[in-house]
Amino acid sequence: MLLVATSRRSLAALQTLSREAKDKSAHGFFLMIEGSRIDMAAHSNDPVGHLYDILAYQETVRMVQSWVDEANKAGWPTVMISVSDHETGGLALGRQLTEKYPVYAWYPEVLANATHSTAWLAKKISMAVRPSQPVSRQFIVDEILRDGLGIVDASNEEIDKLVDLGARQNVDYLLADMISRRTQVGWSTHGHSGVDVNLYSYPPDLTKELFGNRENTEIGQFIVDAMEIDLDIVTRDLNRLAKSWHVTDDKHNPNFENIQLKHYSVIAFSPCSPKYIFTVSLTFTYVLLYLSLTFPVG
Repeated sequence: MLLVATSRRSLAALQTLSREAKDKSAHGFFLMIEGSRIDMAAHSNDPVGHLYDILAYQETVRMVQSWVDEANKAGWPTVMISVSDHETGGLALGRQLTEKYPVYAWYPEVLANATHSTAWLAKKISMAVRPSQPVSRQFIVDEILRDGLGIVDASNEEIDKLVDLGARQNVDYLLADMISRRTQVGWSTHGHSGVDVNLYSYPPDLTKELFGNRENTEIGQFIVDAMEIDLDIVTRDLNRLAKSWHVTDDKHNPNFENIQLKHYSVIAFSPCSPKYIFTVSLTFTYVLLYLSLTFPVG
């Protein structure tokens, strides 16, 4: 079951879904929640979108943790796991903007003045562009920079670049760089990085096996063991109705090919142990790193 947790409405839906799943299953259940927009924000190097997905994640964690406590008190052992599949953007605090000896600081209060992500603002610019007519300079100054990002000190050079870019695809990169510079946060890439990511689990007495530095495969194995899943049976059932293996190109590396097997039907897992109910949420975030987070609920 997949739930995209990007609003208060979806957080409320989580509570409803998890209660319904618990009521209908005698064997417990596994729920994954993905809040994926932080990934897109980090690809754009947008600290505004990044921040607000962090806040949504924190709200989700509080609710899920409360849910886990309720389930365990009611006699349904339930675990929450929060983990990322990767970091994106290479986010760092304390960006050096000049060649002079830097001031070791960053200014998060700058982000409090922003009202929209740079992707949203880029789309607004695109919609304002007319054939053979550049976007209005005043529109950029008032609606995009002042109202959208809280920037009132934009240079003429910055404004000119935005007017020139208009509806082009990478206008959100320029907006993101403007707000990042004023916040003094730095980025090392528009792609995924190799930064180690955090792993959280709750409650501690049920998740001791996840303490310490872990390989990503150990997390999956923990879930398999706790839910008593027979992966051989699951793999056999998934492959039984699959059409065929096929080869696809790797868009990131022309020297490699991928071998894929597509499944055209939904296969039920073999029954899980009633000992554990899992609700796992996947989000991408935390305060200093872009993460992807997973938490079980009961």
